[in-house]
Amino acid sequence: DLVIFNANGSGSFNQGANHCYPEFPQSQSFAWEFHNNDTQIEYGGAMHTILALDENQLAIYTEESSGTATVGHILVYKH
Repeated sequence: DLVIFNANGSGSFNQGANHCYPEFPQSQSFAWEFHNNDTQIEYGGAMHTILALDENQLAIYTEESSGTATVGHILVYKH
């Protein structure tokens, strides 16, 4: 997958050659913005906690609820 965060608050997601979610479009645009003194980032309809952000990477923590279980994810995006 290729995820791009542009400086103007826009972004794009592309599934690449291996479609993890065939029912989703190949690519789609999204908007993003920082919150709470840049400790959180909102995109994809959810708020994510920023663990690290520098010129080389963005690492976030997010939670996903599925029925009775809540699963935490750490996502690391590299430049």
